[in-house]
Amino acid sequence: YKDRGRRITSWVPEEMKRKWGTRYIGSLAPQLLHVLESYIGHKYNLPKLDMFSVANKPGIGGMENWGLIMYQKDSLMQGKRSTVKDMERVIFTISHELAHHWFGNSVTVADWCGMWFQEAIPTFLHGHIPFKHSYDLDMVNKIKWLARKEVMRDECLIFDYSGPLRNLDDPKADKLFTPLHYLKGASLLYMIESLVTPNVFQKALQSFYVKYNDSYATEEELWEEVETAVGEGGVKGKRKAPKTLSEIMEGWVTSVGHPIVVVNRKENGQLSLAQRVCLDTSALIVDGDWWIPISYTTSSDPNFVSTEPQRWVEPEPQDFQNINVTLEDDEWIIFNVLGSGFYRVQYDDVTWKLLIDQLKKDTAGDAEEAVIPPINRAILIGDSFFTIREGKDWVKTFEMMDYVKNETSALVWDALYSHIELYYRSFPKEMRDMFQKYVQFLVKPAFLRAIDVQAWEKAFFRVVESVNDRAVREPVFDLSWDMKLPAVKTFSSEVALQVLNRSFDARMILKNNVAGSKATLKVEIQQFMLYHWPDECEDILSFIEKNKDNIVEDDSELEEFQDYAVNPPTICKNKTLEIFGNITESPVNTFYEDFGQEPLNWLVNHQNEWI
Repeated sequence: YKDRGRRITSWVPEEMKRKWGTRYIGSLAPQLLHVLESYIGHKYNLPKLDMFSVANKPGIGGMENWGLIMYQKDSLMQGKRSTVKDMERVIFTISHELAHHWFGNSVTVADWCGMWFQEAIPTFLHGHIPFKHSYDLDMVNKIKWLARKEVMRDECLIFDYSGPLRNLDDPKADKLFTPLHYLKGASLLYMIESLVTPNVFQKALQSFYVKYNDSYATEEELWEEVETAVGEGGVKGKRKAPKTLSEIMEGWVTSVGHPIVVVNRKENGQLSLAQRVCLDTSALIVDGDWWIPISYTTSSDPNFVSTEPQRWVEPEPQDFQNINVTLEDDEWIIFNVLGSGFYRVQYDDVTWKLLIDQLKKDTAGDAEEAVIPPINRAILIGDSFFTIREGKDWVKTFEMMDYVKNETSALVWDALYSHIELYYRSFPKEMRDMFQKYVQFLVKPAFLRAIDVQAWEKAFFRVVESVNDRAVREPVFDLSWDMKLPAVKTFSSEVALQVLNRSFDARMILKNNVAGSKATLKVEIQQFMLYHWPDECEDILSFIEKNKDNIVEDDSELEEFQDYAVNPPTICKNKTLEIFGNITESPVNTFYEDFGQEPLNWLVNHQNEWI
């Protein structure tokens, strides 16, 4: 392309171009450059840009060399049958690597410990790509959601994963390029943007670039530019923050994990808030040091536009702090408007019930008339799963799930699918079977809306359907498949394969898929086994035995499947032992010991509604 006096060239092998077909997302580069130049206020200052596709390097989407960006092949091109997740990854990777020209190449970090904000700024900028340049995908909410789904999930459940963004004690290379740095870092920048307003934060980034162009900088110097852009008094004087930006951000950058804001609602409607750390409960619990910006809106005056903090929670874990807000008996409140803060919320029982009622009202009518926007609906689902402390909390989560029958948002279906996928296996078998039927009942209406075969075939074989339509279909199909919805068995398998491309079945998988990446196929099989073992153990074992040369380098790698082939039925025991070398017995399930019988009783008492 010739673009504003510079040449932009994408280099791909001819056979790759034929393989990926019509959707050549690499052609978005000029438009994305224009957006970044407009936001940053400075032109791309080289006479050329080459984008080069290289062989797959697992875990590395691209590399921002000066004037020459190298991409994995599937990070530069996609076909018309690509999943939305794949398309999002390509748009993200291209815009991210382009943004590194300004932040990463022109302005670089002063030391390895600051690597997090060198990755966070381009990720943040990706959220400012207009819909028209990203196939109508809502990128800013997608980044906020990915940070919650991937980083928050792992920070809570995997203690070894969690760590500070700036780690002075252990700045190892393998810890510098994780979702923690990209997604959590960007989320913190969105949080600052909400505090100082988008225009002020843009002005700060522009001046930061000018001041440190062709040089290096620290995060502290970025905070100083933000304070200067705010004006006299900085965030403490002009934005009514309790501390300077540097003091506020110190806790967010150096603390392990993230906070959960706990809501206490008295009988008179008076609210108070406390904070606790979300970490793996089997690990050492550490105190956080967060000044938490609290944005909120209520049913009496719902406002999901302003994300400016109205209150602050101080870093005093377990101590409830009065926030001078009193609600009427029938009035709900939602904290963290549009996910502007990197924290979860544990609501009280009364507020949960009122929010569930509102969710049901929102999905019963026109989606455009819904009061609670999709990003906050998805956040409510995620927070409900991750703030479970006792049996009654599971009941609240089950009750909230009931509203999704009429849900149309891709974010919400992704939230439901990813959290069910995470927790479903922890249930005892009798409860798991009943829960599965409950989810089948919930997902069936959405599945039936999504299975217009003619629309599918037109979308996948002749033209490209709306990306947003596809974004809804994919988690609905994935959830239907994993919950073994009977209707999915009668649906066109050829069409279903276009969405269920991460699923594995000896009766459905295309032969040419078996010859793909061994590492990828191995993960796909393991994911399939999580949901289909032991019911389909014979088919699974038969497929692995026939195709093991395409799955593993040598037989010793088959041991990696042992944890997925737990408690095989008698008919599969001998073959399991023969292929995997061992039979793994599942540990004693402690769900009832931890949460009591209340969640099971709720499912039993409501089963007549959906069986």
